Amino acid sequence: MGNWVNDYLEKIEKYLRPLPAGERVDITAEIKSEIMELQAAGKTPEEILNRLGTPEELAKGYLGGAILKDPAFTFRKLGAILAFYSLAGAAWLFVLPVTSVLGVSFMFSGVAAAVAGIIQFAAHLLGIELPWVCMQWGDYALPPELALPCAIAIGALLFLAGRLCWGLTLKIIGKLSSARAKIQN
Repeated sequence: MGNWVNDYLEKIEKYLRPLPAGERVDITAEIKSEIMELQAAGKTPEEILNRLGTPEELAKGYLGGAILKDPAFTFRKLGAILAFYSLAGAAWLFVLPVTSVLGVSFMFSGVAAAVAGIIQFAAHLLGIELPWVCMQWGDYALPPELALPCAIAIGALLFLAGRLCWGLTLKIIGKLSSARAKIQN
């Protein structure tokens, strides 16, 4: 195995750092196996590199695949998205951060709105007045009995908007991570 193969695999490993170690090992083993098969088939290093693409492109494909594997939100996945974003290029300089940050922010705000409504209603039942937890438009404040269903409805809408933004982020990543398909053909 040539020195160029080790350099190539080291670069891939570096770009895949946000993934769990076991997953990185599996990916580099898969790529190494593909390189060995292509070498055994008589391909030159240039032909192999043309087929696989740059380490950045291939790592982007694997990061995208890992992100799309499970659509749930986790902080580890957010780290992988940030790494993917760094490899995605200037065209997505604004789109990916906006959709991912809006998704996380809306989901968090949706949960916070519902919790605030529950706190206000529970405090009202206990006879405690919490002026800093209220639903107010101008001078009009909703009574606690109406604030709870409104807070839950607003929270659900915000959470849904967050899930839609998160889904859009995953769709964009899926479109951008086409380089992984090269090694699976």
